[in-house]
Amino acid sequence: MARQKNDGRGRMGGRQKGTRNKVNTELQKIIADFCIEHLDEIQEKWSQANSKESLQFFLGLLRFATPYPQIGQDAREKEEQERREREKKQREEMEANVKAAQERMQKTLNSFIANNQD
Repeated sequence: MARQKNDGRGRMGGRQKGTRNKVNTELQKIIADFCIEHLDEIQEKWSQANSKESLQFFLGLLRFATPYPQIGQDAREKEEQERREREKKQREEMEANVKAAQERMQKTLNSFIANNQD
């Protein structure tokens, strides 16, 4: 049987938490070195391209030269807190709506009783 997630025994193999992927690191270095080596050609092509092509080219290089942003624990906790606050607000609104509906029903019932006692 496979290990269950979060069984309390920690990581069992693979990279340690926070260790960068060696292949990605090497690839980023190769691309960065290529860009530095061919900087004059890149700048010339940049000036010849229209703004859309320039932007696509730049974003394409940037994709390989910089690491992808990771959603950290703080961001996840913030998202979870915001979700809890939204749910709490929705619950409070629903409770207020139910209470208002109950009060309207009570008024209607009292009015009905007062009108039919004659």
